[in-house]
Amino acid sequence: MKSPCAGVQNNDMKLPLIITGILFFLFSCQKEDDYFIDKYQSLCGTWMTQNILIDSAGIKINLTSPYDKLEIKKDLSYKIYFESTVVVEDGRINIISQSRNDLELFFDPQYPLYSSMCGSHIFGISTVRLISLSDDQLVLKATDNSFYNYPEFYFVRY
Repeated sequence: MKSPCAGVQNNDMKLPLIITGILFFLFSCQKEDDYFIDKYQSLCGTWMTQNILIDSAGIKINLTSPYDKLEIKKDLSYKIYFESTVVVEDGRINIISQSRNDLELFFDPQYPLYSSMCGSHIFGISTVRLISLSDDQLVLKATDNSFYNYPEFYFVRY
């Protein structure tokens, strides 16, 4: 003879399995913002730092940088090189906002450890906004570095 509770135990066993399946599905899916939308896919690749334009007391100054190579991967990881050969920074790009008309990024250094406290070798601790992107040129502008009146970063395709 079957116990009246036999069916309940079966349902009780299914519930944890269903909850586990739902949690696995939720945490295994990538967020949409973990990758660039199609319009910005050409950002991926290798770029040479052409110059950094700063405004110092109303005078525009073009600076060069020894951190002359920026490599951006599709998984939003990046590397910055010193004199094109020595990796001085590994990190991850955090997408602050992304739409058809606007892209705002934060270059979050992971290595070396002091970079995570001091900011990127090129961008410092500033969020940057995409000003222009073509097949051979990339221009980013700091959105929160008023000390140098929001510097602009110019790159050419490597």
